[in-house]
Amino acid sequence: VNILCRSSFDCTNNAECIENQCFCLDGFEPIGSSCVDIDECRTHADACGVHAQCINTPGSFRCDCEAGFVGTPPRIACKEPCEDVRCGEHAYCKPDGNEAYCICEDGWTYNPSDISAGCVDIDECDVVHGPFGSCGINATCTNALGSFSCACPSGFSGDPHAKCVDVDECHVGNKCGEGAECVNMNSGYTCRCPADTVADPDPTIRCVPIVTCTTNNDCPGNAICDTEKRCLCPQPNIGNDCRHPCEEVNCGAHAQCMLANGQAQCLCVEGYTGSPNTPGGCNDIDECRANPCQANAICTNTAGGYLCQCPSGTSGDPYREGCTAGKVAFTCSDSNPCSPGETCVTDSYTGSGVCICRQGYERNAETGLCQDVDECSPSRAKVACGLNALCKNLPGSYECKCPQGFSGNPFVMCEQCKSSECQCQPPYKLVGNSCILADCSKDKKCPNGAECISIAGGVSYCACPKGYKTGPDGSCIDVNECVERDSQVCAFGAECINIPGGFSCACPEGYNGDPYHGLCAPAQRKCAADKECGTNEKCVQPGECICPPPFFLDPYDNNKCKSPCERFPCGINAKCTPTDPPQCMCEPGFKGDPLMGCTDEDECAHLPCAYGAYCVNKKGGYQCVCPKGFTGDPYKSGCILETGVPKSKCTTNEDCASNLACVEGTCVSPCASLLCGPNAFCETENHAGWCRCRVGFSKDPNGDCVSQCKDIICGEGALCIPTSEGPTCKCPQGYFGNPFPGGACSTDQCSGSRPCA
Repeated sequence: VNILCRSSFDCTNNAECIENQCFCLDGFEPIGSSCVDIDECRTHADACGVHAQCINTPGSFRCDCEAGFVGTPPRIACKEPCEDVRCGEHAYCKPDGNEAYCICEDGWTYNPSDISAGCVDIDECDVVHGPFGSCGINATCTNALGSFSCACPSGFSGDPHAKCVDVDECHVGNKCGEGAECVNMNSGYTCRCPADTVADPDPTIRCVPIVTCTTNNDCPGNAICDTEKRCLCPQPNIGNDCRHPCEEVNCGAHAQCMLANGQAQCLCVEGYTGSPNTPGGCNDIDECRANPCQANAICTNTAGGYLCQCPSGTSGDPYREGCTAGKVAFTCSDSNPCSPGETCVTDSYTGSGVCICRQGYERNAETGLCQDVDECSPSRAKVACGLNALCKNLPGSYECKCPQGFSGNPFVMCEQCKSSECQCQPPYKLVGNSCILADCSKDKKCPNGAECISIAGGVSYCACPKGYKTGPDGSCIDVNECVERDSQVCAFGAECINIPGGFSCACPEGYNGDPYHGLCAPAQRKCAADKECGTNEKCVQPGECICPPPFFLDPYDNNKCKSPCERFPCGINAKCTPTDPPQCMCEPGFKGDPLMGCTDEDECAHLPCAYGAYCVNKKGGYQCVCPKGFTGDPYKSGCILETGVPKSKCTTNEDCASNLACVEGTCVSPCASLLCGPNAFCETENHAGWCRCRVGFSKDPNGDCVSQCKDIICGEGALCIPTSEGPTCKCPQGYFGNPFPGGACSTDQCSGSRPCA
């Protein structure tokens, strides 16, 4: 301040006299004749440092730390209280005003008597917290480092953090066996037999009434008398009469009765498949279709099994390592026949003829020749003839005969001949109770069909020709060799046809071979392309039509190759993909659950059309159109105004796309002002909006959209699925069984309550 002075009293405020002249004090600046305070917070913005506030004071300034920070700025910078604090493991720093403390994390604490040990785990399961730790009543507490878990034990349910309640298993299903009592217990249950009953074999299976006895004959059916003089019905016998469930079950040919979950069922024997409850319902499985033999081996299908053979000129194990060809490969044909005991077949891989052993022959490992199989040998695992029958080996076959004094079917059982009718054989005949010498002459003719046979000594008797047997009245009855000898008459795969006095063998239609001594095999179909094969079949080299997986041959429909999707229903607007297992997928342009039904996808929501074009959503797709008065490509380049046509709004619905309506001169969606009910949606058609039921729902008499599965009852564990043909029942993924009423769907797994068959 340019003012002369003798003392500071002569100067203005905030100034001092130095050498007879007034000067502003530090922190002030001269403005005219006055000294004005300098705002250091404005001129020196960074004077205090980070996290600090600058406060201007007359002639100076002051620095304070922001809330949550400590320090003496600008000398000591401001920082968080925990910035330089290092806490131990499982601990964290917690600020408290200008102070900072180390606090243990949740689930951890410190020992006041040993603070140096740091944070230690809190055992929430300790009984100090309660009889069940920090968990609810009856819960199981499991401690872990820094935490714990609660769980209801087996037999309990509920919230383990609050209380676990005992489950009364006796009210859920049939836990105990037939006739047993279920007793609920804490965390479980037990089964016990009521008074006057006994466990058979334990209460989880059944309890049967006690019947006293002295011997087994005092007990009903198959029951036995135990050491305590009680009748026990051993498994698998059932009922008060203690009979085996299969005793009254008659299964068809190649089928046997077996128990499944205590129920008698007819099942096809090993090597057969089909319907075991109908006569002839079990058909032989052609194992050779799956190529079970090893390399270069020939597979021959047999009754209930198959046979692998190394063809002539090769050696090895056809079931394990395969057949190794010799130096010279042997092929057979009409001009180059096989050795005795062999037959010429076509190798499905090479297409050439090879020699294998005929039925009833096997190849000698040392000589390499086919030799007759002695079916009558006692060392064979399976007996060829029936009980008490005589077996006679024949080249490539065998013969069964009942010995003298026995009668019956020699392939099943020969019973000792004890009756008079059986013992009185030609040239004798039974008259009353006496067996006398028969006599036939011109005056005494033989019964119908019989012939008079004369032997030495003038003795004659009536006898039936071959292929007939004598009836009770002496007449001759045709023997049905196809029934009495079962499948032993013709070759494997051949049909036996009974004729008067004999029989004939023939290969079925589509099969060829030797029906008497060889075998009947499917006639090989040659093909060059898939179109020459049946539906779903493929043509593979060397020109054979096969049914590829997952397609399957249906034995009930002439072995047609069928898609697995034929028995796999899908929802509406969904289709089945023939995979293994089959899968349902929404059709193109649809989305949703392929089992419950797929809905049309609104492709217009993704704005697929070009500039200026309208998008019209359609089922399974969409359409792009140019508005009236516009031209161009609505999908790519876009729509532009036609030359000479003035741009205008709509006047009628025809000026708009089919999914829009003209409202007050503007094309808008008619669904914008239409509200539809539950399970319904608005669909545009011809410039109008319509409420339609969603997929899987239909309109009832009240006009409401209700599920197609309403009032549909399915089997236990099954789902109702609305399909295009109507609602149907289906087992969920991973479940098998009968999904329809009366059936049930279950996992293909066995357990103690669901044993395997």
